[in-house]
Amino acid sequence: MNNYTQLLLIGTVIAVGVLHTMVPDHWVPIAVLARQKGWSKLETAGIAFKAGIGHVLTTLFIAFVVWGAGVVVATRFEGGWIRPLLSL
Repeated sequence: MNNYTQLLLIGTVIAVGVLHTMVPDHWVPIAVLARQKGWSKLETAGIAFKAGIGHVLTTLFIAFVVWGAGVVVATRFEGGWIRPLLSL
């Protein structure tokens, strides 16, 4: 992988991450709860941080499970029908 490809990948990941956090279903529930419960900005930020950490860890866990399943399938069927699919 050359430098241009790495920079493009990093830029894309950053852009997707920023746009992903702007989607209302990520922040509206916390804002609504904060307003209903009368949380301070500091309490709201703390809850949002904990929710964000949970979101990231859960996503990483699911990614590793899917990756592991892919390794198992690729190992089991290597050389068969899976090789042409891996080249896509």
